[in-house]
Amino acid sequence: MLSLTSVLLASTTLLTLFFKEITAITLATQPHCISHSRHHTARYDNILPTSPLPSPYLNLYYQNFSIASQENNFISASSGTQYAIAYGGAGFISTSPPASSSSSPLPEISTMETPTTTFALHSFSYACDSGIPQPACRITLTGTKPTPLEPMQTSLIFPKLDPGHKLGEFVMNSTRGKASFGREWEGLVDLAWSIEREVDGGDMYGELVVDDLEFTVVEKWGRGRGRGRGC
Repeated sequence: MLSLTSVLLASTTLLTLFFKEITAITLATQPHCISHSRHHTARYDNILPTSPLPSPYLNLYYQNFSIASQENNFISASSGTQYAIAYGGAGFISTSPPASSSSSPLPEISTMETPTTTFALHSFSYACDSGIPQPACRITLTGTKPTPLEPMQTSLIFPKLDPGHKLGEFVMNSTRGKASFGREWEGLVDLAWSIEREVDGGDMYGELVVDDLEFTVVEKWGRGRGRGRGC
């Protein structure tokens, strides 16, 4: 006949095994990563014209970009009355603030407290502004991802502008609806812009103009299990 002590020990063992199994099932069903996405269209009309453009703006950091009004330029905004302008034609957008010159770059590690942040580029309006007349302009975009892959790169052409028009009569081109940026332009950590003359690659001596920048910011938390990998 079993003693009371034996019965209690057996019950305790069964309960321990039961809770271990429940814990294992719970951990197994938890996602490797938790993600959160935010879709934005930067129209640049809700901030005063300033230099430089305040950062972060809609979760992205801008370098060498300012806010300008169409009233003082040859190009009309694609929406509202303002746009982002990169003097000299070179600009930079990223998911993190620029590192100081004294700090050494460290690999970004995703934890449950510190997310990794990337963005997907969808569309934007663009122009080159170097006065009238101006030659056709090539705008080059270079996107970088956190993985050790070759940077993404593409070019757009803004046509030449001829004299005989009033201030503001020239309009921006747009990539919307042209499928310029597919899934390969997801997961970016920064995006560099530059302009040059289409005919010979020479200096435009002008500015890059950007409006209605449509993008999605994605934040991920968590660690991959089994191999010590992050999201």
